[in-house]
Amino acid sequence: MGAPLDLCIYGLGYIGLPTAVVCAEAGLHVHGVEISETKRACLAEGSSPIEEPGLQEALTACLQTGRLKVSAQPTQAAVHLVAVPTPFQAGGRGDPQPDLSYVLAAGDAIATVARPHDLVILESTSPPGATEKLAKHLQGLGCDQLLYAYCPERVLPGHILRELVENDRVVGGLSPEATERAVEFYRHFVSGEVLATTARTAEYVKLAENTFRDINIAYANELAMICERDPVDVAEVITLANRHPRVQILNPGIGVGGHCISVDPWFLVSSAPQQAEVIRQARRRNDGTPVHLAKRLAALMKARGFSQAALLGVAYKPDVDDDRESPAWHFATALTKLEINVAVADPLFVDHPHLVSTQAALAQAEVIIVGAGHSVFKALEPEHVAGWTQARLVFDPTASLDHQRWSEAGFHILKVGNQTGWDV
Repeated sequence: MGAPLDLCIYGLGYIGLPTAVVCAEAGLHVHGVEISETKRACLAEGSSPIEEPGLQEALTACLQTGRLKVSAQPTQAAVHLVAVPTPFQAGGRGDPQPDLSYVLAAGDAIATVARPHDLVILESTSPPGATEKLAKHLQGLGCDQLLYAYCPERVLPGHILRELVENDRVVGGLSPEATERAVEFYRHFVSGEVLATTARTAEYVKLAENTFRDINIAYANELAMICERDPVDVAEVITLANRHPRVQILNPGIGVGGHCISVDPWFLVSSAPQQAEVIRQARRRNDGTPVHLAKRLAALMKARGFSQAALLGVAYKPDVDDDRESPAWHFATALTKLEINVAVADPLFVDHPHLVSTQAALAQAEVIIVGAGHSVFKALEPEHVAGWTQARLVFDPTASLDHQRWSEAGFHILKVGNQTGWDV
């Protein structure tokens, strides 16, 4: 098969670092480019700056074999893979606009080492046309003979290493040759299907996947708000509705977080602001859910003379140390603005300056809120918790706890989308 393929990855974050490790395990020579001194120092010590099952062990092996090297500077490689952040900035109509400055900065770095016929792959979630924009940027820097492709990541935190290998990948180039080269590259380490298309189509596929989820969650959250007006339980409504063979409503909750579902729909809105009406409204519904629930809980607390709350968990999903766009943080901020004191605990964020231990958060609490359904919170013994706190009201928008068991221990459970129980 010849010499191992050389790969240079730009950005060693939640996607870039696991991808670098998986590629090194597959036999590629991988050079990781990371501008963060903190992350580089961590990696220089052999430690992963990211909590992900299996990543530390795999990283250690790849560093020891020399298959993976890390630097602030790029190097020559047959393939350049861009996995840098794509944040937002203020835009017209109140809609966030994508910021491609990190992507273009990666292009600047690639231009210093690129050779004719190198392949540049963009994996960062981007608006339609971003791959072409990166290509034009590099062409303006004198790189006229590069190949360009787009391939969206589609992995689940907590299962990233496995899904990078097993999940199907959608790969699209700006030319047939680029598509062929990119498909060949992913087949080095992907056991799932590698599906070829165009770059623009691949960009739309990524956005369509997460926007579909966002709209469905928005419907569930809106249905919960409607059910608050009547003595019905939205959970029962959804369970019974889902008995229909062609209906599958998702569960409502505290909102939507993470750097995919809560972000990707805005890329579609930015590309077609006049057409993306449903997408925009769904995004606003989900963004507004933490504030709506905070207002509802604050009103109940003030009616009872309460002002102290304990928020358990600020990750955007269970059992990860990732709080990007976390609805729990938005919920806590909204409660604070409503003059509710919030003590926050999350044992997955060990060095966070604004967090306390679970017992410390519960000590002064009058209401307990489950912000993230971590296993450690599910494992709490309600009988023990009853001895740690005076609180007997529990708001569980994540539906994580065993409600019957907590009720038997003397706690009153408040649920999303339910009128009954909120007038205790």
